[in-house]
Amino acid sequence: KLSSIGIPDTVTSIQSQAFNGCTALTKIKIPSGVRIIEARVFSSCSQLREVILPDTVHTIEEAAFSLCYNLEKIEFSSNLRIIANNAFGTCPNLNPYIPSSVLVIEERAFTDTGTVYCEATEKPDLWDNNWCTGEVVWGAPRQ
Repeated sequence: KLSSIGIPDTVTSIQSQAFNGCTALTKIKIPSGVRIIEARVFSSCSQLREVILPDTVHTIEEAAFSLCYNLEKIEFSSNLRIIANNAFGTCPNLNPYIPSSVLVIEERAFTDTGTVYCEATEKPDLWDNNWCTGEVVWGAPRQ
């Protein structure tokens, strides 16, 4: 079973569903050339605990990390702009911090997650009304 992956810094794209269902994968470091985390790329990686995103990532597509039941740590940079629907659906151990740079969050992006901490003091206009199903803390300082 695939438990770790070394992705060279020369990689600029990871195709949709590339690591979908890699149930033994526990940690992933995305190379700095990647700008978009494609749809379902790490979906159903049930043992994934930590994701290290580079500052270059500006978009996280649909269900990219959905069903990552043990995901606890992911840090979004101030360059992140878009989080698509169900991107982090059913990640119950995740308590993410969302910087104010995020302009768009689509429907159910954070469904069945832990508490979501937001730098913004209120829901921005381009965040879907149903972007989160759990507790949200507005105006939170970066942790």
